[in-house]
Amino acid sequence: MRVTKLAHAVDFAFQLIYNESYMKKTFMHLLIVLMLVAASGAQALLAQETPVQLLGMTSRGGAAGLGTIYKIYSDNGEPIVLHSFNGADGAVPVESLTLASNGSLYGMTSVGGTSGYGTIFRIDADGSNYQVLHNFDYFDSNPNGSLTQTPDGPLTGMSIGNGGGSRNIFKINLDGSNYRIFTSFLNAKYNVGPAYGSVLQAGGWIYLMTPQGGTSDNGAILKISTNGTYLTGVHYFEGNDGAHP
Repeated sequence: MRVTKLAHAVDFAFQLIYNESYMKKTFMHLLIVLMLVAASGAQALLAQETPVQLLGMTSRGGAAGLGTIYKIYSDNGEPIVLHSFNGADGAVPVESLTLASNGSLYGMTSVGGTSGYGTIFRIDADGSNYQVLHNFDYFDSNPNGSLTQTPDGPLTGMSIGNGGGSRNIFKINLDGSNYRIFTSFLNAKYNVGPAYGSVLQAGGWIYLMTPQGGTSDNGAILKISTNGTYLTGVHYFEGNDGAHP
């Protein structure tokens, strides 16, 4: 009986994977695990802890004091430094690492690199093959947030344009090729403060946040069409519903 239920659960899970949209696929791995546990009645699986490898970044510290990439296991509190930034290869990393579909980890530094305005990098989970994929410059500088892999494959992120007067949304291929500014918008034109954080692409739109600006200067959630021609507000915070996201 359990074998039949298990087979049905696996079949249903794979139907979901191949029929649902890209954004929903991110939930499928968890869904499969839950259905397999329910179908097999394996309560012992939930009670047994398996060590998990966690990876992250620090904005300071390391050999040069400019930040690190580290891993740590859930059953061992001692972090292992995989890479220490030295300035030339980036410094002061921002937000989180992104695990892409090719198995590599991607991230950004807010400063450092050849021009001092930040980098995009990749690294393997064991700390090998660190590589700077892109160096930012004055007109396209100081990235913030985390990279997001879009449904069509490239990574998307956000940087500062024109010395701070605008925000750029960029794309870059996983191998570092074809870096391009996807769209750019002026902060003053749309009465919004500097956008920051991670961007999300879904349903033909790119979503982002600003900590200031909007109708009450409490910040906003914005969306930009994927062809870069149209920007509009999804929500302007008024204070009673929150402020400065």
